[in-house]
Amino acid sequence: MASMQQAEMTSGAPDARRTLGPSRDAGADAAPSPRRARRRIARIVAAALTLGVAVAAALAAAPGPDEALRLVERRYRALSSFKLSFAQRYSSTTFGAEDEARGTLTVAPPGRMLWVYDKPAGQRGAMDGTRYWLIDPEDRQVKIRERGPEASDPLSDLLAGRVDLARIFAAKVVASSRGRLALELTPRSPREDMDRALLEVDPDGTVRRIEVVDPLGNKMVYELGVPAPAPPPSAEAFRLVVPAGYAEVRE
Repeated sequence: MASMQQAEMTSGAPDARRTLGPSRDAGADAAPSPRRARRRIARIVAAALTLGVAVAAALAAAPGPDEALRLVERRYRALSSFKLSFAQRYSSTTFGAEDEARGTLTVAPPGRMLWVYDKPAGQRGAMDGTRYWLIDPEDRQVKIRERGPEASDPLSDLLAGRVDLARIFAAKVVASSRGRLALELTPRSPREDMDRALLEVDPDGTVRRIEVVDPLGNKMVYELGVPAPAPPPSAEAFRLVVPAGYAEVRE
């Protein structure tokens, strides 16, 4: 598949609200009474216990990994043609560089996908079920990859609603953040393109974030919007026309 705040400092008198420690009024040097200290400790302990119970309840309510995978699969198998926004970021351990992109992805089951990029401007990609191509204006190349009947691109196939995740991956629930379920996926058989993947999933099964780490430690992160119904792209959108002056690169 085919993308941060600055603190301000003010001069002048210090803000009393930011002062550490108790205020020092006249006669305020005395330590709190033992009774007051015990009440304060009791409140802290009660708050910690309440938080612990809430976290335990949330973890208990989360679905197991197999159930979560089926939830995700059902979500995308139930969709017809749709589009969503995406941002992707690639980090290379080899070169220490990052590459970012964003745009709109349109998916037309059972296997057609169209990427239109806002950044880099003019970049476009498509998958018609048997072939993937990408027009890269920066390198003035068209990258083409044929996809045989046995080829596996599980994360793209997931969005197209045509993959059995449990057959390909062993899964475990590793965390829950921002109201989402987090699943770590490990391929059951070694893969050249993936060592592990992390999915963040909304309660309805919508995948909102995908993090893929390859065997060399390089990382690709996708942030995905909520799918919205959209008409399927026309056949013309999937017809590859190599721009003049562009080189064809077969992968």
